[in-house]
Amino acid sequence: MRLSNSVFQKASNAVKAAAQGVAQPAGKKDLLKELYIKELRGLKKEPIPVKSDVSVKAFVEPKRPEGLKLDVEPEAALKSYSENCVV
Repeated sequence: MRLSNSVFQKASNAVKAAAQGVAQPAGKKDLLKELYIKELRGLKKEPIPVKSDVSVKAFVEPKRPEGLKLDVEPEAALKSYSENCVV
C-alpha cells in the first residue's frame, strides 16, 4: 500500500499538533479517519478458491425426542405415597 505524500504529511502534522495540544480546525479533525477509510477502500481481497472435488452431505435434521412417558399412573403413585406415609 502506498500513501500519498501530501495526505501522509497532513496526517503527520495533525498527530504532532494533537500531541502538542494545539487545537485543530473542524475540517481537519477526521484526517486520520479519512486516510484509513481511503486505504481500506483501495484494498482488494483475493477470492478464496472453491474446491469442486469436495463432496458435502446434505443436512438432515435429527429426530426430535418424544414427550415424557411415565411407567406409572400419576394418581396411583400419589395415592400409594400418601398411604405408605413416606417421610
